Amino acid sequence: MKEVFISEKRFEMPENWGEIKQFLMPVLIDLVFLKPQNGITKHEVLRICLGLTKADWGKFNHHYFGKHLPESRREANAVVLHELFLTINWLWSEPITKQPFASFDTENGTLYLPSEDFETMTWGELQDSLVYYEAYVKQLEVGDKYLNLLIASICRKKRPSKEINAIGWDGDIRQQYNEFHAKKAADFLIADIPYKDKLAILLYYAGTTKEILGRYEVFKAANEGEENHEDYPGQGFEKNTHLLAQKGIFGNYDQTRHKNCHNVLIFLEENKKDMEAEKEAYEAANSNI
Repeated sequence: MKEVFISEKRFEMPENWGEIKQFLMPVLIDLVFLKPQNGITKHEVLRICLGLTKADWGKFNHHYFGKHLPESRREANAVVLHELFLTINWLWSEPITKQPFASFDTENGTLYLPSEDFETMTWGELQDSLVYYEAYVKQLEVGDKYLNLLIASICRKKRPSKEINAIGWDGDIRQQYNEFHAKKAADFLIADIPYKDKLAILLYYAGTTKEILGRYEVFKAANEGEENHEDYPGQGFEKNTHLLAQKGIFGNYDQTRHKNCHNVLIFLEENKKDMEAEKEAYEAANSNI
């Protein structure tokens, strides 16, 4: 948190999404990503970040910018206000990697978001959700079809207690991922969720995915800004799944898809390094021939 002082009064300003209190996430996401970035919106965002109620915000403006103050004082306070606005500019550009909320209610029960850092997400779930995410962003079909599929694939009901308490539990409180169940849920569970909540989940997913893929640096095009020449969304993931299954690294195709996504990404990263090292060694050995 960043300390700021206004006429010797101390405030704490968040410097990243992780420092935003969870109950404030939906309203800030709404203001930052759904509302126009104008003076009214930025003032409201600043009010929330300062921790002021609307009543206190009115008193704040009257105290520091009221007509009762001399012009010189108001101008000096305006400089301070401008500096305050600079401290919240990150809100419009920094990826979200913190859960906007842990769960949300539907007419057919409560659905839970994936844990932060996708620590319990399976490879198959990540693979399918990335396909839906890319299809939605590129609007391969106009509308929210792929956004609904994305949310349905990563947000699921809670597992029965007997599964959570069983030996061998993988740490995920959500029901095991099933792509066919997700497709059904997209129509009857997700379609009527308020768009504000869908957007919060979308941004959380996008920010976390970007951070994870950047960390492992598996896919060169995604991490070095090069153009991705996939013939269809998720082609690289699908190819890797088949290659891993053919080699039996994590078992067959279905077993590979059920493996924790971080385990698969770590293997792919290390395998990529090994292949590059072998290539360099081969080129060095044959450079003098």
